[in-house]
Amino acid sequence: MKKILLIISILFFITNSYSQTYKDCVSPLWYFQNSGSIDGALANNTTSKTTGIASLASNPATLGLINNSIMSFSLQSNYFTQNSKLNGNDYNSNNLNNSYFDGMGFVYPIPVYNGSMVMGLSYTQSSIFDNLIDTEGIIGSSEDAWEFQQRIEETGVLNSLRIGGAVEFKRNLFLGMTLNYYNGYRNYNSRAYDYDKFGNWDYSEFIQTKSINPDYTGFNFNIGLLYRTENLNFGVNFSTPFTLKTDEKSEILEKNVTDENIEITTKNTYNILYNIKSPAVFSSGITMNLGKLELSLDMKMQNWHNMEFESDLSDIDDDGNKTSTDIRINQNIRKYLKTTTDYGIGISIPINNEILLNTGYRVISRPFYDLADDEQQVHLAGIGFQIKLLNIISLGITYQTEIGKQTIEDTYFDTSTFQKYQNHKIIFSTSLIL
Repeated sequence: MKKILLIISILFFITNSYSQTYKDCVSPLWYFQNSGSIDGALANNTTSKTTGIASLASNPATLGLINNSIMSFSLQSNYFTQNSKLNGNDYNSNNLNNSYFDGMGFVYPIPVYNGSMVMGLSYTQSSIFDNLIDTEGIIGSSEDAWEFQQRIEETGVLNSLRIGGAVEFKRNLFLGMTLNYYNGYRNYNSRAYDYDKFGNWDYSEFIQTKSINPDYTGFNFNIGLLYRTENLNFGVNFSTPFTLKTDEKSEILEKNVTDENIEITTKNTYNILYNIKSPAVFSSGITMNLGKLELSLDMKMQNWHNMEFESDLSDIDDDGNKTSTDIRINQNIRKYLKTTTDYGIGISIPINNEILLNTGYRVISRPFYDLADDEQQVHLAGIGFQIKLLNIISLGITYQTEIGKQTIEDTYFDTSTFQKYQNHKIIFSTSLIL
């Protein structure tokens, strides 16, 4: 059991204790979502269905189906709720509430002699990093027990500037491409309180606060195809691997109070640079017209084995020897990450000529081996209405919920936290159709 007995060992090995892990590579890249109320309601099952500016992300080839110029803007509000249980203690509940800009952009059809050509530009959120873990309880048995409290709060966004277009280069066959520039940040803050409530140890309390703040930039492109028949659309999209450049600043403050009431405080700050190579993403989908109802089936595959970590960082073992951090992390990427397949269904039903009902469901796989059965997947569901006014304004409102479970292991404090969470999202969109 890893327990704090000698504070000097904590000070000496603190750099090694907080070194990077393969999970830091996954955090900013899992998982990307699309913008706008339509994609939110359809739970991102839109590889074969045009949805305005969001098509630049899901499949740029579907832009070729757009006949009018469109300007769009959307906002979202997130309400994250969680129940966390520390090492078999009772559940502790808390929530996190944030509002975000969701996206804006425009698409413009260019007149051509045959077929179609459509260009688009958007600035949207690809990822939102809302998470909260709030736990407390007694750790250990009666002979070595101590009281532990921890609160972890994570916020941030990864923005995407996209420019792209689509052409109908053969009848009913569309080709599209999008250039994507990413920038964003993630703020991770935690406070852990370790209290020798029962007098079993040679300290009275240990407090650790940790702030980790990486900034991200990156660039890649999407290539999409769409084939259209009278009652069926088939689409594929390929998102190329890219390097996410990371500039991470962090501060770790620790205070130990001994049984003799002697305080030992240390603060460590870091500014490190590293690169994460993302896995390629392949998506495919089919949209079928069944009378008035439109049914979309969607699938996405990612091989997380192909991730790469690159840095000048070093690990330091107990004997003071240095080894490359890259070797350790890339070995763990091959060992602990896997290929994932996400899949889902979306349905669009016209209520009348002005109101369209969209709903969808998607299963998203976590990229880690050896997860418990109920932690292997995240479930995403949405429902929303799209209302057209005067044939030139489209208003959308969507409710989307994400449900998941996960276990968080903290080897530093030797704790295990089981978390159940739901992320409730409301999306408001408005579009001007010219």
